[in-house]
Amino acid sequence: MKERPIVITMRNDRGWELSGIRAQALLLSIVPLTFLVVLLVLAGILQNKTEQTAAWSTRATNALNASDRILATVTEASRNLQADTKKPSPASLAGYHRAMARLPSDAQALIALAKDEPTLRPLAARYASVTRDVAGVLEEYLREVRAGQKAKATAYGASPHVRTIATAWAAAKSSFDQSERVMTLARLEALHRDIEWLGRLLLACALTGILLSLFVATRFGVRIVRRLKRLADNAQRLGAGETPETIGGSDEIAQLDGVYRDMALRIRQTLHEREEALEAYRREHLVASTLQRAMLPQRLPQIAGLRIDTAYVPAAGGTEIGGDWYDVFEVSKRLVGISVGDVAGHGLRAATVMGAVRQSIRTAARDDDEPSSIMRRVNRVLCADEGTSVVTAFFGLLDLRTGTLRYALAGHPPPMIVRPGNTVELLPGEGFVLGVDPRVRFQTFKTELDVGSGLVLYTDGIVEAERDYFKGMQQLEEAAGAECRDPSTNIAEGIQRRVFSHAVPRDDSALLFIGITGLSAEPPSPERQGWHLDARDEVSAHRVKRAVLWQLGGFASSDADLGAIEAIFGELLSNVKRHTPGPADITLERGAEGAVLSFDDDGPPFSINGHAPPDLMAESGRGLFMLRALARDVSVHRIGARNRVAVALPLEPD
Repeated sequence: MKERPIVITMRNDRGWELSGIRAQALLLSIVPLTFLVVLLVLAGILQNKTEQTAAWSTRATNALNASDRILATVTEASRNLQADTKKPSPASLAGYHRAMARLPSDAQALIALAKDEPTLRPLAARYASVTRDVAGVLEEYLREVRAGQKAKATAYGASPHVRTIATAWAAAKSSFDQSERVMTLARLEALHRDIEWLGRLLLACALTGILLSLFVATRFGVRIVRRLKRLADNAQRLGAGETPETIGGSDEIAQLDGVYRDMALRIRQTLHEREEALEAYRREHLVASTLQRAMLPQRLPQIAGLRIDTAYVPAAGGTEIGGDWYDVFEVSKRLVGISVGDVAGHGLRAATVMGAVRQSIRTAARDDDEPSSIMRRVNRVLCADEGTSVVTAFFGLLDLRTGTLRYALAGHPPPMIVRPGNTVELLPGEGFVLGVDPRVRFQTFKTELDVGSGLVLYTDGIVEAERDYFKGMQQLEEAAGAECRDPSTNIAEGIQRRVFSHAVPRDDSALLFIGITGLSAEPPSPERQGWHLDARDEVSAHRVKRAVLWQLGGFASSDADLGAIEAIFGELLSNVKRHTPGPADITLERGAEGAVLSFDDDGPPFSINGHAPPDLMAESGRGLFMLRALARDVSVHRIGARNRVAVALPLEPD
């Protein structure tokens, strides 16, 4: 059972009050906020003053530049006119006319810049008017020169009238420029004083805001810390069963102290109820655990020709029993039924449904040998009896004579096959989950399994440990391949151990491994099993070697030295490959005393008389000496035209 958080809401009849801690917290936020607003206003004014300063500087610069442009234009016209007088030329005359054409626009630009300034406006108009007089003098001078009256033109240029206009023009420009500079300097000085004053005011406000905020925050913090310490002391007293001191006031801390008192009383009242609920949960968990153990097969049958290993890992930290199962049962001497599945949910109901579905599959398989039909019958029973349970399942029928596996899927992850060459492949197939729609039909799929092939069936807990299905499938494929290359005593547990070395299981995980160790037209005997191979065919040799080792691993005790047995098999195989045409018959016989592995081949006769170590430089003899060192006993017999090497393996039956 999960702990539910206790939510405390404090409210009086008048609604929320801005008092106590909240009022002080509000004050604490208002003080710096107020000063921040003031600082923003002052900063805005300061920014405006700065922009005015830049604007006045720009306007003054433009006005003075316009005044200087008039001077430059008149100077250019006069210079070109003098050059044309000394030596008439079209270029000098054209330069003069260009300058005279610009002069009106330059004068108009100056008037436009000064139109908004009462002081400068008449000075600009005066400067423009005198500039027009100067232009008139230049035009009159040009007419005299063009008329051939250079002496008269020179006299006119030196006349008192022209000198008076030149003096007035220079005075008008000087007056305008001086007034512009004086006015601009006065305004800039005023703006500078305003900016300096605003800067000081901004600094003073910032310091005052910081100091006042620190004062209010410190006062608020000290008071709250004291009251919180008292509240913590009261909580410790309540936890120890002592009587706490009452915290006065009407703020939230005082209210929370009252809530603590009420809470302590309620906790004492509910402890007994929780103990009763916990005891009920323990009883349900015990019943579910017992039921699940009873529903799962305690020991799967030992079927000749098959290596069967199982593993079950509950979810890490899980307190509820899941509905995962695996099952292997004999339908006939020829067919073996295999089922794996998962019931959605946990607890007693999941365990009950799991047992019912597993038993329904067994019952249906006794009357029908078509996996799709069996799955359909189980689905109808589940929909009729349970109604709300969702189950994923795999069911298959394995033919022990041919290795044909016919199977059906109901929303379950596809099983994997590890082929003798150690390639891993997923079985194809699909189907809807059980327990939802009684009208659903399923499909039978088929695949062929060879000797040395391994079938890996599992529930989704092993591939969803990291909440990444595709990554989980890849890890399971790699673990299955690695485990078949280097098998553990229990291959199913070895696969799970490899997968969960990377992640912690989040859900229950059931895994069933079935290795094909022999296929025969006649029902195989559990005590005696045989294989045929060609030692020169690596695929054939590898397949039979894996089948023999799987068969021995299922028979041997947990502490058996399978490495020594693999070395014995390899040495016998090497002997056949080196000294015979290649074909050989292998027999494994099991009895109360242990197991005997025999190789029958068509090679030339030989014997193993003597126990002395072989000559290290000799071509032969070393292999048989190693066999005698590893095995309990080694014997060689000539049976007809064939050799038989029989080795008593160094293991105890499980």
